This record gives sequence, structure tokens and C-alpha cells, in this order.
Amino acid sequence: MKLSQDLEEKINTLKKFGLFTITVKTDKEPIIFYFGDMPYSEVPIIHLRVFLYCQEKNCVILGCANIIGEFKMEIKMGVEFVEELIRSDKILFYFCVDPTIENHELVCEKERKIMINNSLDKNQLRKIKESVEKNGLGDTEYALASYYQDFVEPPC
Repeated sequence: MKLSQDLEEKINTLKKFGLFTITVKTDKEPIIFYFGDMPYSEVPIIHLRVFLYCQEKNCVILGCANIIGEFKMEIKMGVEFVEELIRSDKILFYFCVDPTIENHELVCEKERKIMINNSLDKNQLRKIKESVEKNGLGDTEYALASYYQDFVEPPC
């Protein structure tokens, strides 16, 4: 997969900090990249939900994807990605095991792409977007740290 400079920088940052997911806006469907494991069942069932977690006026938008019977993934996202989720009828999950970048190309030891229908509640997504536009997010890193302190196991 050919990478834009912005996406290449995001992937390098992820690897540096040991993070696993990034979200990408496209002209087509939004993409959720997951660098780690990948589903092995022939037709995996993916349940996705998006919520706003706030602590002391500091908020973070989180997605929780449960690959039923296999693993869970948490996805930190910005309001721009929420807008993409409102707009799109599909979501592409791109799973990549052991990613490297060679000549601006993403190379995965193993990869799998799964397109799902966007069954998220668009009214709920609009409420999240409106709340963030009205109140701001504050310190998202503080909110994320509080979230991890409150939930040892993500509430997927």
C-alpha cells in the first residue's frame, strides 16, 4: 500500500510508542488500521461502538471494536474521524502484522482487509460531534489516562 507522508509519519509514531490503531480519512470509506493481530475466522464478526469519555471536563473519543471470539481493540479518534463515520456507509478494517515501511510502501508480514457495513447510530455520533464542538475536548491525554485508570479491561 502506497503511503502519504502524513500516514507514514503516523505509522512510525505508532511503532515508536507501541500503539496499535490509527484512523484515516479517505475519499471513500474511513479506514481503521490495526497493527498487531488479525482475525483468523473466515467471516469474522466485528462489533464497533464509539463513545465520549470525560473526566473533569477533559474528554477523549474512543472506539471499541470487538472481533467476536478473537480479540478487542481500542481506537482513539478525533472529531474529524467521527465526521467520516457519520458520512460513510462502510468502514474498512486493515489488519497488518509486523509492519515495515519500504520506499514509502506499507509492507506487512501478514495482512487482511475487511469491509463492514457502518451500523453505528449516526444520531449518537452527531451528539458526540456536537458535544465536542460545543465544549471542546480539553486535555485528551489526561482523559485517556483516567480512562485506563478507571477501566483495567476496556468496556467493549
